[in-house]
Amino acid sequence: MLDNSSPVREMSVRFDDGSSIVRPEQLEWTPWALPGHSFKLLSINRGSGVWSCLMKVEPGVVTPIGRLHGNGYLYVMRGGYSDGADTISSGQFSVQGGGSVRKMIVGADGLLCYIMFFG
Repeated sequence: MLDNSSPVREMSVRFDDGSSIVRPEQLEWTPWALPGHSFKLLSINRGSGVWSCLMKVEPGVVTPIGRLHGNGYLYVMRGGYSDGADTISSGQFSVQGGGSVRKMIVGADGLLCYIMFFG
């Protein structure tokens, strides 16, 4: 339940204790290193190497084969993709092991996902 006595902030905010609230709708999409990809950085912990983002990939994009340095957690919010072994669709969650080698084949609806990278 919303506590009406708490201030409602319209911008993302960082607190003195290191906590934060991120409002992704206020962030611009930033081009990713791969064509057809863009992201919104949500969090980063430089000490642990853990970071998270929203990622958007255009329909039909096929990425080159790549290797993950650490685990990657991916939740598909809209659309889907195939990694060559299986298809991951809207509402599904994928854990990609560190050191895994994969490519991504994005479906006709494109892809919007939340990703957390470890390392």
